[in-house]
Amino acid sequence: MKLLLKWIIVLGPVIFLMIKNSIVENMGDTLSIYNGLLNCLPFVVLFFVLLKKNNPSTLLNTLISSTFFIYIYYLFKYTIFDIPFFDYFNLKVIRNLEEIVIYINLIPFKTITGNVTLFQTIGNLFLLFPLGIYLPLINSEYKKIRLALLIGFVTTLFIEIVQVIVSFTHAFYSEYPYTRGADIDDLILNITGFMLGYILSIILFLPLRDLVGEKLIKFQRSKFN
Repeated sequence: MKLLLKWIIVLGPVIFLMIKNSIVENMGDTLSIYNGLLNCLPFVVLFFVLLKKNNPSTLLNTLISSTFFIYIYYLFKYTIFDIPFFDYFNLKVIRNLEEIVIYINLIPFKTITGNVTLFQTIGNLFLLFPLGIYLPLINSEYKKIRLALLIGFVTTLFIEIVQVIVSFTHAFYSEYPYTRGADIDDLILNITGFMLGYILSIILFLPLRDLVGEKLIKFQRSKFN
C-alpha cells in the first residue's frame, strides 16, 4: 500500500472528526472553536509519531490503526477536553488559594463502595478496555505484558494528573472552572479494564486478526494470479 494512501486512511477519519466536533459543538463561538482545535493539536502530532513508529503493513492493520486513533481521540475528548487554554490569557485572579477545592481521593475502594453510581463504575472499568485490546493488535512489541501494563498505567495516570493540574490552575481565573479531580479508584478500575481487554486481545482478537489477514492475502493472490 502506498504511503500517502495509508496515511490518509489512518489519519483522515480522526482529523475529520476533530475538526467537525470542534466546529459543530462550538457553533457561533469562534474562540471556543479555536480552543477546541488547539486541544486537538498535540494529539495530531502524537498520531503522526505513532503511525511512523508502528507503520501498519497491510490493509487490515491500517484499518485497525485508523479505528485505534479514533478511540484515542474520544478517550481524551471525554476525560480531558476541552482544556480552556484561552482562559489562561485572562490573568485576573478571582480566587485565593484557600478558596480552591479539588477533589482528590487516595483511599482505595472508597469511591467504589461509596455513593458513586453503577454507571460511573462500569464507565471507568471499560474506559481503557479498548486500549488493552488495541495494543497487541497494532504492534507485536505490545504483546509483552510488562510493556502493555506500563502503557496502560501511564495513560490513566496521565489523565488523572492533567485533570488535577488543569482544575487547580483554571480555578484561579475562571468563574466557572474546569472541575475534574483525581481518584485512585478510577486508576484501579481503568487498569483492571485495560488488563481485561489485553487478555481478551491475546486470547481472541490477535488470533482472529491473523486468521482474517491470511484469508485476505489468499484472496488477493487468487484474484491477481
